[in-house]
Amino acid sequence: GLEPGSGTGPTGAGRAEPDPSPMAQEIQVELDRDMEHSPEEAGRFQGLAEDFGFDNPRQLLRLRNSYRLLKIFDLQTARRLGRERFGASLVMAGLFWQEFLHRCAPHLRRACEAALKLRTVAHVPDPEAQQITKRFLARLTGQPGWIGRLDEAGTLVRRLVLPRDLESPSVDAGGSSPPTPP
Repeated sequence: GLEPGSGTGPTGAGRAEPDPSPMAQEIQVELDRDMEHSPEEAGRFQGLAEDFGFDNPRQLLRLRNSYRLLKIFDLQTARRLGRERFGASLVMAGLFWQEFLHRCAPHLRRACEAALKLRTVAHVPDPEAQQITKRFLARLTGQPGWIGRLDEAGTLVRRLVLPRDLESPSVDAGGSSPPTPP
């Protein structure tokens, strides 16, 4: 298997992995603790997946793994820089919102973003996108300050987990997407 010290797996056949140092073990314990999902997080994840209509197992796995990365990054940078955390709920909401926007054509993406800021979906031209945005807006309404901080969380999501920058001029102008790094 891929057990440490088994001599197989990514370290190469026949080479045993060294035992982790006490510091490495401490870091692993801290990471494991930070990556755990509470029942509330699991329920919120499921609710957002339903709200946005995300049901592809690969997409859901990628979103879960992306959420873990973002959650740890948020926690670690807040500790290191002494800044306020976005918090797990806002990070998850930002991830799902950016995933949705990433699938939209540029004109529809701009309409959905405007709808969130204006708190009305009246000008979203696509009925499905209008309903999704309406459900998301209802979810955000009960969270003070979230709509303003969603842009900040969205920047974090775009920089760390999305395959391309949605605000690239070539994408907004209808041109081809910029190449993604290997």
